[in-house]
Amino acid sequence: MHNQKNILIEEILNKMRKYCAFQERCVADVKKKIDKFLVSKSDKIQIINYLTIEKYIDEERFAISYCQGKFNIKKWGKQKIKNELIKKKISRENIETAINSISNTDYIKSINNLIDFKIKFLKDKDVFKRNGKLARFLLQKGYEFDIIWSQINKNKS
Repeated sequence: MHNQKNILIEEILNKMRKYCAFQERCVADVKKKIDKFLVSKSDKIQIINYLTIEKYIDEERFAISYCQGKFNIKKWGKQKIKNELIKKKISRENIETAINSISNTDYIKSINNLIDFKIKFLKDKDVFKRNGKLARFLLQKGYEFDIIWSQINKNKS
Protein backbone atom coordinates (compact mmCIF):
# COMPACT_ATOMS: atom_id res chain seq x y z
CA MET A 1 0.00 0.00 0.00
CA HIS A 2 2.79 2.41 0.90
CA ASN A 3 4.49 1.72 -2.45
CA GLN A 4 1.27 2.55 -4.36
CA LYS A 5 1.08 5.87 -2.52
CA ASN A 6 4.64 6.72 -3.59
CA ILE A 7 3.80 5.86 -7.21
CA LEU A 8 0.71 8.08 -7.03
CA ILE A 9 2.72 10.97 -5.57
CA GLU A 10 5.38 10.52 -8.27
CA GLU A 11 2.68 10.61 -10.98
CA ILE A 12 1.19 13.78 -9.52
CA LEU A 13 4.67 15.29 -9.26
CA ASN A 14 5.32 14.54 -12.94
CA LYS A 15 2.01 16.14 -13.90
CA MET A 16 2.84 19.20 -11.81
CA ARG A 17 6.30 19.47 -13.41
CA LYS A 18 4.66 19.55 -16.85
CA TYR A 19 2.00 21.96 -15.62
CA CYS A 20 4.63 24.37 -14.28
CA ALA A 21 6.95 23.96 -17.28
CA PHE A 22 4.16 24.90 -19.71
CA GLN A 23 3.90 28.45 -18.30
CA GLU A 24 4.76 30.34 -15.13
CA ARG A 25 2.58 29.31 -12.19
CA CYS A 26 2.13 30.62 -8.68
CA VAL A 27 1.73 28.49 -5.56
CA ALA A 28 -2.03 29.21 -5.43
CA ASP A 29 -2.53 27.89 -8.99
CA VAL A 30 -0.50 24.76 -8.25
CA LYS A 31 -2.40 24.13 -4.98
CA LYS A 32 -5.70 24.41 -6.84
CA LYS A 33 -4.49 21.92 -9.44
CA ILE A 34 -3.16 19.47 -6.83
CA ASP A 35 -6.51 19.60 -4.98
CA LYS A 36 -8.09 17.80 -7.95
CA PHE A 37 -5.99 14.74 -7.11
CA LEU A 38 -7.30 14.42 -3.53
CA VAL A 39 -3.91 14.08 -1.84
CA SER A 40 -3.26 14.69 1.84
CA LYS A 41 -2.23 18.10 3.08
CA SER A 42 1.27 16.85 3.97
CA ASP A 43 1.73 15.36 0.49
CA LYS A 44 0.54 18.61 -1.09
CA ILE A 45 3.07 20.58 0.97
CA GLN A 46 5.80 18.10 0.03
CA ILE A 47 5.00 18.44 -3.70
CA ILE A 48 4.93 22.25 -3.54
CA ASN A 49 8.19 22.36 -1.59
CA TYR A 50 9.85 20.13 -4.18
CA LEU A 51 8.57 22.26 -7.08
CA THR A 52 9.80 25.41 -5.34
CA ILE A 53 13.25 24.00 -4.55
CA GLU A 54 13.65 22.74 -8.12
CA LYS A 55 12.57 26.20 -9.41
CA TYR A 56 9.43 24.96 -11.18
CA ILE A 57 7.60 27.51 -9.03
CA ASP A 58 9.10 30.95 -8.39
CA GLU A 59 6.66 33.57 -7.11
CA GLU A 60 8.81 36.55 -8.13
CA ARG A 61 9.34 35.17 -11.62
CA PHE A 62 5.60 34.44 -11.87
CA ALA A 63 4.65 37.95 -10.71
CA ILE A 64 6.95 39.63 -13.25
CA SER A 65 5.76 37.38 -16.08
CA TYR A 66 2.09 37.90 -15.14
CA CYS A 67 2.59 41.65 -14.87
CA GLN A 68 4.37 41.96 -18.21
CA GLY A 69 1.81 39.76 -19.95
CA LYS A 70 -1.24 41.60 -18.64
CA PHE A 71 0.34 44.99 -19.33
CA ASN A 72 1.65 44.25 -22.83
CA ILE A 73 -1.17 42.04 -24.12
CA LYS A 74 -4.32 43.04 -22.24
CA LYS A 75 -3.20 46.65 -21.65
CA TRP A 76 -4.04 46.47 -17.94
CA GLY A 77 -2.92 49.21 -15.58
CA LYS A 78 -0.85 48.75 -12.44
CA GLN A 79 -3.85 48.83 -10.10
CA LYS A 80 -5.69 45.97 -11.81
CA ILE A 81 -2.51 43.89 -12.07
CA LYS A 82 -1.77 44.49 -8.38
CA ASN A 83 -5.30 43.46 -7.36
CA GLU A 84 -5.13 40.25 -9.40
CA LEU A 85 -1.73 39.34 -7.92
CA ILE A 86 -3.13 39.90 -4.42
CA LYS A 87 -5.97 37.46 -5.27
CA LYS A 88 -3.28 34.92 -6.20
CA LYS A 89 -1.68 35.43 -2.75
CA ILE A 90 1.58 36.86 -4.11
CA SER A 91 3.70 38.66 -1.48
CA ARG A 92 3.77 42.46 -1.40
CA GLU A 93 7.52 42.45 -2.18
CA ASN A 94 7.03 40.36 -5.31
CA ILE A 95 4.08 42.51 -6.38
CA GLU A 96 6.18 45.66 -6.02
CA THR A 97 9.05 44.08 -7.97
CA ALA A 98 6.63 43.10 -10.75
CA ILE A 99 4.90 46.50 -10.88
CA ASN A 100 8.27 48.27 -10.95
CA SER A 101 9.23 46.19 -14.00
CA ILE A 102 6.88 48.38 -16.09
CA SER A 103 8.73 51.46 -17.29
CA ASN A 104 7.01 54.81 -16.72
CA THR A 105 7.55 55.73 -20.38
CA ASP A 106 5.79 52.57 -21.58
CA TYR A 107 3.02 53.09 -19.02
CA ILE A 108 2.25 56.63 -20.21
CA LYS A 109 2.54 55.53 -23.83
CA SER A 110 0.02 52.74 -23.15
CA ILE A 111 -2.46 55.18 -21.59
CA ASN A 112 -2.13 57.54 -24.54
CA ASN A 113 -2.58 54.68 -27.03
CA LEU A 114 -5.73 53.58 -25.20
CA ILE A 115 -7.03 57.17 -25.22
CA ASP A 116 -6.38 57.43 -28.96
CA PHE A 117 -8.08 54.07 -29.54
CA LYS A 118 -11.15 54.76 -27.38
CA ILE A 119 -11.70 58.30 -28.61
CA LYS A 120 -12.36 56.99 -32.14
CA PHE A 121 -15.49 55.22 -30.87
CA LEU A 122 -16.89 58.05 -28.74
CA LYS A 123 -19.62 60.04 -30.45
CA ASP A 124 -20.06 62.66 -27.71
CA LYS A 125 -19.59 66.27 -28.75
CA ASP A 126 -19.66 67.32 -25.10
CA VAL A 127 -16.03 67.30 -23.90
CA PHE A 128 -17.02 66.59 -20.28
CA LYS A 129 -19.04 63.49 -21.23
CA ARG A 130 -16.31 62.28 -23.57
CA ASN A 131 -13.59 62.76 -20.96
CA GLY A 132 -15.76 61.05 -18.34
CA LYS A 133 -16.18 58.02 -20.59
CA LEU A 134 -12.44 57.96 -21.31
CA ALA A 135 -11.66 58.14 -17.60
CA ARG A 136 -14.10 55.33 -16.73
CA PHE A 137 -12.65 53.17 -19.50
CA LEU A 138 -9.09 53.66 -18.21
CA LEU A 139 -10.12 53.19 -14.56
CA GLN A 140 -11.73 49.88 -15.53
CA LYS A 141 -8.43 48.89 -17.15
CA GLY A 142 -6.69 49.57 -13.82
CA TYR A 143 -4.92 52.87 -14.43
CA GLU A 144 -4.56 55.44 -11.67
CA PHE A 145 -6.98 58.37 -11.50
CA ASP A 146 -4.39 61.18 -11.36
CA ILE A 147 -2.37 59.80 -14.28
CA ILE A 148 -5.54 59.31 -16.33
CA TRP A 149 -6.64 62.92 -15.89
CA SER A 150 -3.20 64.35 -16.56
CA GLN A 151 -3.03 62.41 -19.85
CA ILE A 152 -6.62 63.26 -20.84
CA ASN A 153 -5.86 66.94 -20.23
CA LYS A 154 -2.66 66.71 -22.32
CA ASN A 155 -4.58 65.03 -25.15
CA LYS A 156 -7.41 67.57 -25.33
CA SER A 157 -8.31 68.33 -28.89
